[in-house]
Amino acid sequence: MLSRYFTTCLSVIGVLFLCTACTGITEKQLALDPVFTETEKINNFVSLERSEFFRFKDEYIKTRQADHLERMSELMELMRDELEHAEYFQKNYRYYRKGIDYERWKSAQNTYRLCRKTLCEMMLATGELHMMHGNREYAVALFNAVVSGFEDKEFSGYVDQAREFLQEIEEARLYASSKKPVIREGH
Repeated sequence: MLSRYFTTCLSVIGVLFLCTACTGITEKQLALDPVFTETEKINNFVSLERSEFFRFKDEYIKTRQADHLERMSELMELMRDELEHAEYFQKNYRYYRKGIDYERWKSAQNTYRLCRKTLCEMMLATGELHMMHGNREYAVALFNAVVSGFEDKEFSGYVDQAREFLQEIEEARLYASSKKPVIREGH
């Protein structure tokens, strides 16, 4: 999994290199471009927060300390903020000068996809832990958010997994409600 994130970061670096080679813009000029600098900052943030998130997940699995779940939820909220930031650049690429508009948009698009994918993974992981050890209602809310918020084809596997988790929760509820206590008369 981690290799995909390095690949994405290398792709961003490759785009930057191609932009300088194909357009005649110097690396210094490119470094001042707000789209490239901001999307690079977002990519770095996403990679670091993703690593920290899954470190907290592993720690929670080992220790069952509730503060790890809380920290995971906080990191998810930070990721939502970064997703909004990335979405801004993805939508507003057209306002920059001609020549490297496409590369700017591509950089912003890749960053936006990385943020969405990371947020989706975080939601599924947090939901799964809550489903097993914590608040099932919160897990249901997270899984429903994945199902309704990530309709793109590239997220179909994640959506299917969220649906499976929702089905497991529903089956567990049905099983629990079907169990009736045995009442013995005369005892």
